[in-house]
Amino acid sequence: MAGHLCLVTEGLLKKEILTPTGKASIIELIGPGNICGCSPYFCGGRIASDAMAVIDTVVQCVPLAKSFELGKDNPSWFEEIARNLAFRLRRQNSLRCVLAENARLKVPGILLWLRESTGETIPLTQAAIAKVAGLAEETVCRELATLKRRKLVDVSRGGVRITEPSMLKRYLERL
Repeated sequence: MAGHLCLVTEGLLKKEILTPTGKASIIELIGPGNICGCSPYFCGGRIASDAMAVIDTVVQCVPLAKSFELGKDNPSWFEEIARNLAFRLRRQNSLRCVLAENARLKVPGILLWLRESTGETIPLTQAAIAKVAGLAEETVCRELATLKRRKLVDVSRGGVRITEPSMLKRYLERL
């Protein structure tokens, strides 16, 4: 909602832009405990859309005017907002692989990026990961199979668990 600060309590939101090739690329994922301002903003000369749910999501919205009132009586409110926004900016800087067109880079990059929001087990189906990545589901399945053969991930119904995050990072750096 425009003019609000929103706290995600369950689920996952995404913000995306259109790449020069016309494909949608996610620039930010917002998981439980994260705050976002739901209004359009510019990113790399393009306007990004409002946050959209990737999976079923519960969001608590506070009007901006009310959020400033909360901050008067509770300075830690502003500290939390600043901490949260700094964390999200650091994550956006790590999007090099997420924005890549190469699926071999994009799939492990997306998994590592999602892990920051969801923890060791990413509770998304392969179809949902494909949607987040902007790739065909078959492409994601093929790349996940490669990562599974290398014992970097476990794939199960409704989720992917990164078994060796440091090895997955090294694998990604070698590509």
